Amino acid sequence: MENNNLQKYFDLDSQNGDIFDQFKDLPGITPEVRDMWVLPENTQKTTTPAVSIELFSDPIASAIQTNCPSEIEKRKKHENSENLTIDDNGIRALIKDNCYRSALSLTSRLLSNYGQGLKSGQEIKHSKHSLQLWYTRIYLLIKINELEIARKESEPFGQLNNPDMFYEFTEEQAFKSKKGSLPPFAFRLLLSYELPFKLNRPKEALQNLVTILANTRKIHKFFRDLNKLTEAEFWKEREIRVLCSIINCATHLKNFDLTNQIFDNLLLLPDLKEDFKFEIYSAWGRIHLQCGDISTAEKKFSTISSPNPKHELIALVNKGLLAVAQNDYNEAHNLFQKAYELDKNNVMILNNLAVCYLYNGKMHEAIAIYESAIKNDPRNNLHETLLLNCATLYELESNESKKKKIDMLKIVSANRADLEMNIDSCLKL
Repeated sequence: MENNNLQKYFDLDSQNGDIFDQFKDLPGITPEVRDMWVLPENTQKTTTPAVSIELFSDPIASAIQTNCPSEIEKRKKHENSENLTIDDNGIRALIKDNCYRSALSLTSRLLSNYGQGLKSGQEIKHSKHSLQLWYTRIYLLIKINELEIARKESEPFGQLNNPDMFYEFTEEQAFKSKKGSLPPFAFRLLLSYELPFKLNRPKEALQNLVTILANTRKIHKFFRDLNKLTEAEFWKEREIRVLCSIINCATHLKNFDLTNQIFDNLLLLPDLKEDFKFEIYSAWGRIHLQCGDISTAEKKFSTISSPNPKHELIALVNKGLLAVAQNDYNEAHNLFQKAYELDKNNVMILNNLAVCYLYNGKMHEAIAIYESAIKNDPRNNLHETLLLNCATLYELESNESKKKKIDMLKIVSANRADLEMNIDSCLKL
């Protein structure tokens, strides 16, 4: 069950297409194993969430109206809007098409069925479905950077430790035979770690993660002691996710002693494959590079090799990052170019190639990298980092950068319903 892609554990946005499927059945894992959690001590408090806003404005359309109103008819719309259903499948379709604000509006409508909408006076009912809707809603609010709304709407949930968040304390007859947590594990991480981290509260996130880690380790050990290997492996994956989240917080706080300690803890986990250890040392080395510790980074990168062809890309990027740290931008460019040939959809590698051109004094070539990537494949390459860096280079290149930025805005408007970053900030309009 171990997934040899460590990056997914470090990414804040790690759900990809599975945002709305946190309760899906997993091979060999029963719902009781998936939902297991430590019961709360307080059995009195209730959870009373409510939607605070139903409809969301379209900042990209506003930017078009301000800068080039004649282009508004070309504004990106959901590809199958006429057949969109007002249900879970509708939310999935909207998320798949990057229509995050429309998906949020649909969660508002569906949550009203549970007495948790904007103008609902019904008795509040919690279910797996209502909590999946809430998880999806808060996840999307964070994704589009509506952090204050996310904070306000998530407050009633706390850390999901109220008794009505557990099957054992609910009065619903359908839940009488069930045990464990009503909210999915991903919802706990979202509220405990991802939201406070985005709100620039890394210390709070770290404290929350310590509690989650203790519970996760307890359950992992429980299954190992019973020699239930499939269940233990499942909870080991969750422990890895929590440990990587702690590394993110510790690194952000510049607590590198804790960062190193957690990496050591990762390597002590049982039954780790060599491929996975390679990715651990790779991530560890990159953090040392961030600190300017080139020699230690190089040691981490060379600690363990991997025969896995998929790791050739990681090794090339690591060597490229070392070359950048040593100001050898020609060598870095050559290494990133080789990596790009292995994965031409990798936005990070594209950005690194452009940076190498820039530091070699080739600004026009750097701009061409960004423009070519965005114009040739806007569906995959309209990434906020590329847009921001391209807009920055436009400003360095000329005092007449506004026209080029507006041309880029037109591409964004025609191809993306939503971005994760405010469009005015992204393109520096």
